[in-house]
Amino acid sequence: MARGLLADDYLAYHNILTYIEDATAQLLRYRADIQAKIDVNKFFASYFTCLKEGKHAIFREFEFINSTPYNRACFVDTFHKCFAALGKKGDLLAIRDYYALVSVLCSDFPYEMLQKTAKIVLIDDAHDCLISFTDFLYSFQLQLYYQEFLEASSNTYQSLLTESHSPRDIVVPTDHTTQVHKEKQLPSNSTLTAAEGVDSMKFYKSLSQLIDKYRFSIPSLATLKEILSASPTTTFYGFLVALSKSEAINSGIGRLPASTNIFDGVESSSLLKVQSVTIPTKQTEEKPSEGDHKSSVIQENLKKPTQSQQTKSESMKTAPKVFTKKSTERARQISTESSSDADSSESDST
Repeated sequence: MARGLLADDYLAYHNILTYIEDATAQLLRYRADIQAKIDVNKFFASYFTCLKEGKHAIFREFEFINSTPYNRACFVDTFHKCFAALGKKGDLLAIRDYYALVSVLCSDFPYEMLQKTAKIVLIDDAHDCLISFTDFLYSFQLQLYYQEFLEASSNTYQSLLTESHSPRDIVVPTDHTTQVHKEKQLPSNSTLTAAEGVDSMKFYKSLSQLIDKYRFSIPSLATLKEILSASPTTTFYGFLVALSKSEAINSGIGRLPASTNIFDGVESSSLLKVQSVTIPTKQTEEKPSEGDHKSSVIQENLKKPTQSQQTKSESMKTAPKVFTKKSTERARQISTESSSDADSSESDST
């Protein structure tokens, strides 16, 4: 980002005001719910620490997750950390099963987003087929993070496809008048069929114009050109698959590891457990434990400063109504085996 950027443009680019408003709303909500007086300075410090570490998007409403590109990327990263153990075990799941897992982290997440993700991995009529964790994860990241760009590029592709098959006006000069004939473009060596797609470079030039027309996350032009230069023609499905498998796209988003390292450090015998949060207060009736005193946010993997009611490491089921989760029975069945293993290991260590 340019150093000479004005202050207002910098705030807008990083969505700073969005996070300040959200932090203030959370503070006011907890101030009304909790009798103890909240330490405002520590509260904001905890909030923005979570934000910086990308651990703020769990158990939040979809409106907040979808509000900024950074939130979207962090949510996919959180999903990876929570359920990578399933992928390491080699489990193949249907798109409805993945939706159940996503719903554990965001109860109002739209199913339509998962349906669009399935279209990147599978044929349109194959939503009941099983999908590997790796294929789903990177396709899900692409769909969620670049959703506006994908929609705009789909419209662009359809326009080019229609243009390549539409009749052309042929002007035939005569002695007294000019006659206009409609020439139908019949399939030939110079005319593309729907199965063949559209001209790759023409598609690239059309996509490059989206940067000036729209203000949303878009892959770099160098990456798009590299992908589309691989073949003289391209289909939209092939374009989506190439984007989802592109390491340049993944590194540009900057949250998930490379596909070859996706399971590094993941133990297949346990799923990630989310710890509770203690909100810093001016005075508390009971002295916090040593573990709670170390930090006011989740200690190990996920931190969420908005779960402040849980001052004594309560169960996640007692979280605030705004962020409580109604996980489906399918998601519970998927994680039962791994969770039981994790519990047994904890009891042994104790």
